Amino acid sequence: MTIQNLTDAIAEALFQEFGSDFEIYTEKVEQGLTEPCFLIRCLNPTKNRHLGLRYIRTNQFSIQYIPSTEEAIVECTSVMERLFECLDSLNLSDKPIHGTNLNGDITDGILTFTVNYDGFVMKTEEQTHMEDLEIDF
Repeated sequence: MTIQNLTDAIAEALFQEFGSDFEIYTEKVEQGLTEPCFLIRCLNPTKNRHLGLRYIRTNQFSIQYIPSTEEAIVECTSVMERLFECLDSLNLSDKPIHGTNLNGDITDGILTFTVNYDGFVMKTEEQTHMEDLEIDF
């Protein structure tokens, strides 16, 4: 479960729900934003030791929606309802990962939707083996 894998899965879920009429940006856009669009970014990911070589990864994502109509509040509210459904669970490497803390906020005509995708990861350590040791008596 990498941040890029999660970003790609979110973008795929958005594309499946909203189709090609909505631009999806995963990188910073300086100019030329095409509306309506989604902006995806990971906020403050964390990794904390849980037990042994197990770690808990916390990945909070922000999905901003910039509407294209004058009725921004109505459009954002409609999109927010659809985001609650399509981002509830993602397919990540053919395994579902469930979102938690789904939250939507409309400010100044822009929807900011946040969701966490958390999970355990195992740290693998390279095994080193000693060579055979011969002892002469």
